[in-house]
Amino acid sequence: MTDTLAPVRPGRLIINGEAVDAASGRTFTTVNPATEEPICAVAEAGPEDVDRAVKAARAAFEGGAWPKMRPADRQRALWKL
Repeated sequence: MTDTLAPVRPGRLIINGEAVDAASGRTFTTVNPATEEPICAVAEAGPEDVDRAVKAARAAFEGGAWPKMRPADRQRALWKL
């Protein structure tokens, strides 16, 4: 398992380990519920983005290291995220 992750900037999605824009290019502003102040722009994933993410996840699961990892190693990877 690598320790490198794609750099994330506001308004992008992570699909197949890469930071990408939403297919529609749309974003929405998320706000702090305590202050109602804007926090950042968040990519608005649509059906096309979900399909790409599911395909990438399926390919990674079936052909990648994930199914061969011990549960404890999977847990560490998820906690890093």
